[in-house]
Amino acid sequence: MTGRVCRERLIRLGAHRVAWSGLDPRSDRGQSDSVSRLIDHQKASIDIGAVTLLTSPSIDCCQRRGEGAWRRAKGAMPLHKYPPKMWEALKLQQGVYSRLPQHYRDSMVPREPTPVHFVPGKDGWESCSRTGRRWRVQRNPAIPVYYPRESQNGLWGGEGWLYGFTYANNEKLSRKLRRLWKPQLFKRDLYSEILDHTFSVTVTMRTLDLIDNAYGFDFYILKTPKEDLNSKFGMELKRTLLLRLARKDTQLYPDDPVKREFVYNKYKEFVIPEAEAEWVGLSLVEAVEKQRQLEKKDVEPLFKVYVRELVEKVTAMQLQEPAVVVKNERRS
Repeated sequence: MTGRVCRERLIRLGAHRVAWSGLDPRSDRGQSDSVSRLIDHQKASIDIGAVTLLTSPSIDCCQRRGEGAWRRAKGAMPLHKYPPKMWEALKLQQGVYSRLPQHYRDSMVPREPTPVHFVPGKDGWESCSRTGRRWRVQRNPAIPVYYPRESQNGLWGGEGWLYGFTYANNEKLSRKLRRLWKPQLFKRDLYSEILDHTFSVTVTMRTLDLIDNAYGFDFYILKTPKEDLNSKFGMELKRTLLLRLARKDTQLYPDDPVKREFVYNKYKEFVIPEAEAEWVGLSLVEAVEKQRQLEKKDVEPLFKVYVRELVEKVTAMQLQEPAVVVKNERRS
């Protein structure tokens, strides 16, 4: 019974391949002849969409182990050498990506940002320790957030656009309407103590609260990781702050060295080597271009190479030859 089921499945999938046999595929004789011809033909294949499967191993497995073996043989053919989810991680291990600094490759490891639009946790029950009353808690699921291009030019504090649905006329019996929620944006002037400069930045109320919790604009930029900052402007500003702290630039408060020393001591916990600070906030494309510029060497013309080699050979030959000393005889 199993072999007959597999043959019927084979005929159903490869009917367009056996049409040349001249027999009726629905008849027993037609099925047996067509299957035998496919088995004899080692290069016969069954086209299913964009996937091509060889029938010779599949038919053998089908005859020996039945329908389950056929399905396993179909799914055993890998479309890629590595799963697509591993491509980004494997890309950093070969080519010019493998020559990037280790601290930069560590920063490229994806990490989960701090939840902003949902409360983390599991659904369940909570109770009051004093009264013992219990109530059901339903946590909001992880809502996908869309960050537009404008968010890279400001500091939105992890907020973004949310797509969802709402009920018409605020009635649950009404139909659902698609809705877009956007954060409320403000234009504020923020002062950087390390750079002694004021920036006009687009922020949200959450960003202002985070700056107050960090006790300053510079502290917020230096303490916040890349995943939570989520801003190209913020990462470039962070790189500028770290470079100034690493170099201890004297252009900061040139007329007040006491205040300059006070500022550098205030943020000394964030000081990192200058070679490491130069890579902070660079995108992968920018980092690769920077690495190529560092590895770039000026092309030397071949005639200069050959002239230098010739001079070295002539010099070596002269050193190997014995020196001949000629004495001039004086005439009496």
